Amino acid sequence: MLIELKFTDYQCEVIDKIIAGNFEFDSQPGLETKDSEEIISYKEKLESLSEDELISLYEVEKANKIEKESFDAERFDRTRFFNDEIANADYEYWGKISTWSLDEAITLIFDKNPEYVTWEKIKELHDTSPFAYRYSKTRELVLRARENKELDDQVNPLKFVNWVRSIELTMPLELVKVVKKRHSFNKDDARTYLDEQSVVWSDLREKIITVINKYPDLVSQYPEGEKIKIEDVKEWLEKTHGLKTRESHIASKILTERFNI
Repeated sequence: MLIELKFTDYQCEVIDKIIAGNFEFDSQPGLETKDSEEIISYKEKLESLSEDELISLYEVEKANKIEKESFDAERFDRTRFFNDEIANADYEYWGKISTWSLDEAITLIFDKNPEYVTWEKIKELHDTSPFAYRYSKTRELVLRARENKELDDQVNPLKFVNWVRSIELTMPLELVKVVKKRHSFNKDDARTYLDEQSVVWSDLREKIITVINKYPDLVSQYPEGEKIKIEDVKEWLEKTHGLKTRESHIASKILTERFNI
């Protein structure tokens, strides 16, 4: 394994033939004599090491290989289509559009032009491109947010920018400025927002009523006199009753006051 980490598959295959005595250098112009000598020397070095030294060397060579592969992949990414000049996002245009599709919004996170850089093109590169990998992971977050009703298929740009900030992602600053200038709340937006929030709070109210009634069931699972930890309460709220993190934070505070946790 160490030899495979340090040398190419071709070099390793050839050295096996050399050791077996059935390889001719003249028929293999891709391998120099010095290459085979280096592999043989390295193999002899390995045979002289203790088990602990081999393990330590393995970790070093493995890290070096991963670092090199990552560097090579990032360097190759710079030649791919998503780094063409046409792939750059036009902030003025995209910042003023009334709604974004989720795929457009994802692409804009990466400062790319959604008309040129699309998921259909990106997904084929998932296993070989660091950019495509980061794109796909961000896309997973966005699609999960859609499933949880946090985002719509056609999303208001300002709402999306605020969502991105809430999960500690970033977007191009110049694009954010255009979006905030163009999409400041008007009265209708504010009314819609408040209506949406009233539904959210009404739903949470029903959940809290349920967990207040069910809290004695949780208490009964603990030995008499043992104080319940707030972390256990939050876990119970999320796993047993399906509350989201923010909801469980609010509900746990109410339970703490109600039952003197």
